[in-house]
Amino acid sequence: MSKHFIIIFISFFVIITPFSYCEARFELSDNLINFKDVKRGEKPVKRFTITNTSGNMLDIYKIHLSCSCLKAYYKKQALLPGQSMNVDITFDSRFKNIGQSHYRIFIRASDSDMPMTHIDVIAYVTSGRSKSLLFTPEKINFGTTNPYDKIAKEISITNNGKRPYKILSVKAGYGIDIPTYPENPILPGRTIKIPVYLYTWLKPGEIRTDLIIRTDDSLMPEFFCAVNGKIPKRNKKK
Repeated sequence: MSKHFIIIFISFFVIITPFSYCEARFELSDNLINFKDVKRGEKPVKRFTITNTSGNMLDIYKIHLSCSCLKAYYKKQALLPGQSMNVDITFDSRFKNIGQSHYRIFIRASDSDMPMTHIDVIAYVTSGRSKSLLFTPEKINFGTTNPYDKIAKEISITNNGKRPYKILSVKAGYGIDIPTYPENPILPGRTIKIPVYLYTWLKPGEIRTDLIIRTDDSLMPEFFCAVNGKIPKRNKKK
């Protein structure tokens, strides 16, 4: 009799709990939040979305912000399959230095493949004066690459000022390389292009990295660029 009761109880438990917390997956609406130009004292708001792309329940354990100047507003909840939740991010620029700032939002969830990921946040705090150096793009996406290919993208820097500006340093993150950059200093009215290479021989998977360019422009002393890509699994040799 007790054996039948146990079987019935287990069957009932399985029926009333169709979703489990294992094998959960989620996607973000973007991996870069760009507040662009923010006049010092303003508090702009941006939004991103977390979506449960799996057939199981997803728990968002914690959203951590790398700076007290950022605040996250969201309703803490477990996400059903296909369900999404919005997260509003406020940037308080009142006590920030003039120039570009870079922060990160860390998201920890019940995704076994990606238990923690991050979103980059950039903002350019202004005093009302126009900056002389223009950097494009603010995000590089290499897409899905082929193993061992040498793939290059470019960053353009235009000097709209009246004097030359120098590149003081270039810091490349994990998985990317910047072998050289031409013409330093950058003369007024000139545009230079800096090649950015992705190492495709790295371990297969998502690449989330960045590069930072430092200059002697007091209004743009540092430029941050998010770099993304995906390296597929290599076919085994027969």
